[in-house]
Amino acid sequence: MQRFVLIIFVVILLFSCKSVKKQVFSSEEIETPHTWDRYDLIETIHQPIRTIRLSIHVFQDSLGAGNFNPFNPNGEKSEDWYWLNGLIDDASQKMGQLERMNMESSSTHIKDSRLRYQVVGLYTWKNQELYELNRVAYGVGNKMFDFVLQQPEVNFKDNSLHLFLAGNVNRDNSKIASRGIASGLADKRWTVLYNYYHQYLNNKNFWPAGLVSHEIGHNLGLRHTWNQDDGCSDTPQNAYHLEGNPKNFQCWNDNEPRGFRCDETFECSNNLMDYNAHQNALTQCQLQKIYANINRNKGGLNDILSIKESRLDSMYISGPPTCKETGIYRLENCPLGYRIEWYVSPRKAVQQPTGIGNRVTIKVADNYRGKVILSFRIYQDEEVVDFDRTIKLKPLYPGT
Repeated sequence: MQRFVLIIFVVILLFSCKSVKKQVFSSEEIETPHTWDRYDLIETIHQPIRTIRLSIHVFQDSLGAGNFNPFNPNGEKSEDWYWLNGLIDDASQKMGQLERMNMESSSTHIKDSRLRYQVVGLYTWKNQELYELNRVAYGVGNKMFDFVLQQPEVNFKDNSLHLFLAGNVNRDNSKIASRGIASGLADKRWTVLYNYYHQYLNNKNFWPAGLVSHEIGHNLGLRHTWNQDDGCSDTPQNAYHLEGNPKNFQCWNDNEPRGFRCDETFECSNNLMDYNAHQNALTQCQLQKIYANINRNKGGLNDILSIKESRLDSMYISGPPTCKETGIYRLENCPLGYRIEWYVSPRKAVQQPTGIGNRVTIKVADNYRGKVILSFRIYQDEEVVDFDRTIKLKPLYPGT
């Protein structure tokens, strides 16, 4: 039976392959050039700008009160509308202006996350039942999500991340603090934001751009940085390890809370996925995890993304400009699910190249000094695209 299935598979493969007119040397083909399990190999700075579509939903009581009111009675945009949109615009800009990490980290400073936000819808709902939901719980978000999916006027139902501004005040731990919960780690559906309207009315300096991005970070697959299992070795260890600070302690801001070791900048985290007053830094590992989730479409994340520049613009061939005896070259940022072939010309310049998919190992032929052209060909739907790079070759022992 297994042999029969194998024969059928080979026959299907033979009839599905496209012909190649010019071929100097071809590697084996691979349908998925990256599993993205090795997210540490992802080059974040070469990612295309990805814009996350956001739909904002304000839940008011049955009288249309108790929460933001983005529209005046005549339908014109109100001050609340400009505040909410300005908040998202600022959060989006900050994702392109990330700060250097305060606390010690092995990560390089990556200034641009290559992520942006765009509000594609702003809705108000007079619904007393949903307005009363103020618990920080997945059940609350799921009820709100089920509700908006049934509303015919909502656009981008399955193609945007829904931000729910809960109405009634949440008083967990006897505090009225800004809180949030995401639908899951690497999950495109929703995030609920609590107490934003209360803070907006009572704190003139309230501007939770970092808090919004913090919750979206969970949707993109990031955990809190103080978790031992956050999967990144370059995220900071919080200040509870310093002498005099209790277990699980965090410095929220410079000298806050007082009486503890929070008087030095390096003791106060500014990481986006920490709890602090300056959430505007991400490490290389955190961004690599985000793009690994995006590249394999975990949780349907690609559905909420708008890529403003072609993915082809971000693809390039990495590797040393001069190959001395042996060199490894890769076609970076290639999408999943497409057939890839590679070629080396002239063939005599190299020994038998090895590799599969988007990775090639070149070994210089004996006594050869000169240049070769390495080409990758990617079959993208009905389009065939070639990427070429000229490489200098230099034998390890010239003249031998």
